[in-house]
Amino acid sequence: MTSKAEKIASRCLRAILAPISVGADTEDSDDFSDFQSAMEYVIQSILEKEYPWWRWESLDAFSFAVARKTGAEEAEFIGLCLLITDQTWTPFHLRLRVASQGDTIEL
Repeated sequence: MTSKAEKIASRCLRAILAPISVGADTEDSDDFSDFQSAMEYVIQSILEKEYPWWRWESLDAFSFAVARKTGAEEAEFIGLCLLITDQTWTPFHLRLRVASQGDTIEL
């Protein structure tokens, strides 16, 4: 079952990527802000499944040096993410795509 956060992230990512060409940087927008907020929960959920200790950690924000379209419905994000527990910024690199069917994200 797809979470509400993942549905929001996939819909926003589609909207962000649709008007730009491959290789172009994403632009700040309401969709980009909503995407980032939703991804805080999506990434939390993924990491918690892989690393049991992560259930006591979560993300509070992103600061991207790179946010660009890498394919038709694919993107790459490089920068920093803020950890909630101690408010430290840590390196972050994510490549993802919107699933061809449904409102899901493929990592």
